[in-house]
Amino acid sequence: MGKIVKPKTHELPRSIDRVSFVYLDQTSINVDGGSIIAWRQGVKLALPVSSVICLILGPGATITHDAIKLIGGAGTTIVWMGSDQSRFYAAGRALSTSSRMLEAQAKVVCDKRKRLACAKKMYGKRFPGVDASSKTTMDSLRGMEGARMRVLYQQESERTGVPWSRRLSLFDDIDLYSDQDAGTVVNRSLTIGNQILYAVLLGILNAVNMSPALGVIHCGRGDAFVFDLADLYKAEITIPVAFDVAGTGVNQDKWSEIDRLTRVRVREKIKNCGLLKRVIADLKDLFLGEGEEVIEGLPADELIWIDENGGLWDKDGVLPLNVNYSVIELD
Repeated sequence: MGKIVKPKTHELPRSIDRVSFVYLDQTSINVDGGSIIAWRQGVKLALPVSSVICLILGPGATITHDAIKLIGGAGTTIVWMGSDQSRFYAAGRALSTSSRMLEAQAKVVCDKRKRLACAKKMYGKRFPGVDASSKTTMDSLRGMEGARMRVLYQQESERTGVPWSRRLSLFDDIDLYSDQDAGTVVNRSLTIGNQILYAVLLGILNAVNMSPALGVIHCGRGDAFVFDLADLYKAEITIPVAFDVAGTGVNQDKWSEIDRLTRVRVREKIKNCGLLKRVIADLKDLFLGEGEEVIEGLPADELIWIDENGGLWDKDGVLPLNVNYSVIELD
């Protein structure tokens, strides 16, 4: 086995330049010649993990310690996903060595006025042409969102000719063997598509050093902010995909085919809508705001990728590292 070389941060592709996700199941993943290799039924496939935001491992996938070490060093997020779409996350090092975005996120979440303004701004991104200003209450925005989702589901049902009754988000509530209600296929595809979207968004948050737990609208769980972000894009990505998958006429008992079609179409949607660049732009808009300083001639939208050496906190600013601040004089 070749030597595993840890890549330098500046040598890694940024999140906006990567593939959204790769899904593998029934596969053995190892390192060969310094590269990640996936083996399945005698077929060997080289994986360019440093060009992937998120690697999703399905049932039957096995991975070695050396492979995990190399993938983590590339800043790629790994998600183990069960057949019931339960998830286990793991994250490598962040692609950005700056804490700028995390500090901005913490400032917003810990200040009620800033958090309220950010929440309204996030809701506003869901309603093009609608002014979600400070005069709009959160209650009214939640009501607007509920009405928007009902209309959206109905529109997708009419577009595809797929019947729709209600959203069932847990697989325990979905009887794949009951009747031929295509809405059941929609529900399964929605859940699968959303899990993939969550995984990709987590990969982006890891890349820019933001916390998935510090939600603005959602709260109280470790992936609250992932849910916040996902709600900005579901109407464009996972909901249309779910109705399209159901519209193919796939049988309800062919759950593996529903899963496969959903993964393929979600990836296509993510690529076609430029999701990775959009998420980064939205995060900057929500948390950096306007008027950010320029460093070394770079505008604010590039600051999150700056390698910062860090320092020591002081009430009057940041002090440099590697300095002895002792004022005690020794004889």
